[in-house]
Amino acid sequence: MRHESESSIDWGSCGGAYWNSDYRVGRLTYGNCSGGDGGSTDSDHGEDGSVVIRLLEPQPATFDLEPRENSYFWSPDGIEEEEESSVRVTVRNTGDVYGCQDIIYEIPGVGSDSEEVCLDRGESIYWGPTLTVMPAYGDAGEHTGTVSSADDSFEVDLKILARPEILDTEVDDLTGCGDSTPDIVLYWDYGDRNDPVLDQDRFHIIINDTDNEETYERELSGDTDTFYADSHFDLNFEASHEWQIRVRNEEGLWSDWYQGEPFSTQVRYPDVDFQFRPSSPSSEEVVYFWDTSEVFVGELEEVNSRIWDLGPGASPQRNKEGSDDEFMEVNASYPDPGTREVTLEITDDLDRSCSITRNIGVRSELPDWQEINPF
Repeated sequence: MRHESESSIDWGSCGGAYWNSDYRVGRLTYGNCSGGDGGSTDSDHGEDGSVVIRLLEPQPATFDLEPRENSYFWSPDGIEEEEESSVRVTVRNTGDVYGCQDIIYEIPGVGSDSEEVCLDRGESIYWGPTLTVMPAYGDAGEHTGTVSSADDSFEVDLKILARPEILDTEVDDLTGCGDSTPDIVLYWDYGDRNDPVLDQDRFHIIINDTDNEETYERELSGDTDTFYADSHFDLNFEASHEWQIRVRNEEGLWSDWYQGEPFSTQVRYPDVDFQFRPSSPSSEEVVYFWDTSEVFVGELEEVNSRIWDLGPGASPQRNKEGSDDEFMEVNASYPDPGTREVTLEITDDLDRSCSITRNIGVRSELPDWQEINPF
């Protein structure tokens, strides 16, 4: 029974009851009315059939809470810094009167959120409200949050994870003789603020050749801090490059992209090689050597200097004018059989020298022979 008026209600001269806006519910009991003085007894019915109403003080609004852990909006655990932690709560008014209360989600030291809920007696909200707290950078760790009304509360175990970080990077150019692509090595320092620290389990690298408008990208697993670019990419020589990296920890959280220092690849080193014939000369036989090297510096890409080392015992047979060791082609013979090491060293206009050594197997000279008629 409910009555909203401020005025009282007279239920008759035999007993009486008064109802106002301070009391919105009551309970009916039947009593015995004797005479006209308003007295009542505990019997069920009065002799005159009157009904006596005794009004009891109603219970105030009482808000009970229940977590909706199977809800889409339930994500308090294993979240990242700067990622929303949301809880959804079922609220039920178990009191006898209408009321309003603030429902509060608070993570000490991190933040809080609240929403006012108004419910009639016995009313409940099954799927709400949804309360959200946004952890800031530096809030990583184990926390205990609380969802509360004025009458009830429950705790929420909260784990806030820090994303990994790249603390620093470095580039090393190890390009040298014999490299057909630039030998670039990228290094980085991995950082993690979780307790306990989470290891790196994956990394992602992108290199942009800004001169040739080419992009190279690779994502690999592992906790290494070193990437050998020549094992994965054929970068261009004499080109400017920009690069960036991000890393992932064991919880699957990626760092932000970190921009490494730009780098430029250098001019390719001389690619040294030579040929000779015959391939298996005999002693005293003339061997012809000629340079097939390439250099990559200067407009004409010419060799700055060329040095031949024909090995011990070599007897130059014919060379062009000038120093014997500066020619593209040289000839020599070897008086004794055995293995000889022949080396060619090339220097380019950047004063970078590279060399190659080949083994020459010299056979014994065959004796002169004469066919003899057996008859």
